Amino acid sequence: MFQLTLENGRGKQIVLHPSTQYVVTNIQGLTPPTATINSSVVALQDGEVYNSARVNTRNIVITVKPQPDVEKNRISLYDVAKTKHWCKLYFKSDTRDVYIEGYIESVEGSLFEMSQEIQISILCHQPYFVAMETIITEMSKTLDLFEFPFAIEKEGIEISRIEDDLVKTIINNGDVETGIIIEMLASGSVVNPTIYNADTRGSFGLNITLQMGDKVTINTTPGNKSVILTRYGIERNIVNNITKNPEWFKLLPGENTFTYSCQDGEELLSVRYLCESKFEGV
Repeated sequence: MFQLTLENGRGKQIVLHPSTQYVVTNIQGLTPPTATINSSVVALQDGEVYNSARVNTRNIVITVKPQPDVEKNRISLYDVAKTKHWCKLYFKSDTRDVYIEGYIESVEGSLFEMSQEIQISILCHQPYFVAMETIITEMSKTLDLFEFPFAIEKEGIEISRIEDDLVKTIINNGDVETGIIIEMLASGSVVNPTIYNADTRGSFGLNITLQMGDKVTINTTPGNKSVILTRYGIERNIVNNITKNPEWFKLLPGENTFTYSCQDGEELLSVRYLCESKFEGV
């Protein structure tokens, strides 16, 4: 059993399955997408030499039969699935709860047959399905140790503690590598923070002094790479503050180990990692 929902750019949704308005008769393009393999012919050598490979655009084609009132339900489908416009397709089953974004290539139908069928073709330029749940991992030097209400004893009470182990494991539950969003929040003066990937030995550092309340958001997702400083509610691009030879981190499927350090004010910085797991198919 699965659920299939289509959403357009205006936020309007239509449930395609399970539904009393439509019967889904076929779906193509939910399995892992194809790849293009580039190679070169070398003189006097058998075969070819591998150069590179990339995953192609995904084409999802959904075939549905509108149920009575057929005309009304067909027009309702047209209202959501608009040719050339952006859309979002949600798929949920016992093993997957994901979405994918794309553009409607065509909406074709057999209008003058006894049993009408509508075909919706969606081109997904980012070909991977994305998990609905974002995995968030917190990392901070300071650990809170109490919650209200509480009573202070005569000898006092420990309300926080500096954490010694700043190594955290980030889980990518997907089956392909993905970028990551890193948020750094300063509760005081923090000088030159650097994030490290303990598995690859790579680092991503910033030449900057953060003030109390500053937030830095690093996005390493291909196509959306950015480094944004938010200060007093105003966002500013600080790509020029990146240190030399940064590693735009990619999370491999499974466990990935990260840590961080600062030139000064390390105990005043908290970091959290946001991972959107991605899948080749459903």
